[in-house]
Amino acid sequence: MAPSTAGSPIWRNVIASTCSRASVVAGELLLDTGALVSHLDRSQSRHREFVEFFEEWAGPVVSTEAVLTEATHLLSRTANGIEVCLRFFLAARPWCPRRDSP
Repeated sequence: MAPSTAGSPIWRNVIASTCSRASVVAGELLLDTGALVSHLDRSQSRHREFVEFFEEWAGPVVSTEAVLTEATHLLSRTANGIEVCLRFFLAARPWCPRRDSP
């Protein structure tokens, strides 16, 4: 069996299924790679769902540097994917905990 790649249908399903409204904890949204990629990549099966979700979301966003790294890597194969990802991440201004944070 050939390994799945970011462009394969299997990988797309894995990415799109890793986030839901149930991830909202204490009024904060934990932004993971799957939700971010699904929101920004129109070829994802749940793209429209995440666009609608983010249009309605007004609360704080929490994420990590790892999410940004993974998302830019996965979106690097789409036109302007890295730039769009960085702009979205900067506009959302998520709080990213640091290792040295208490």
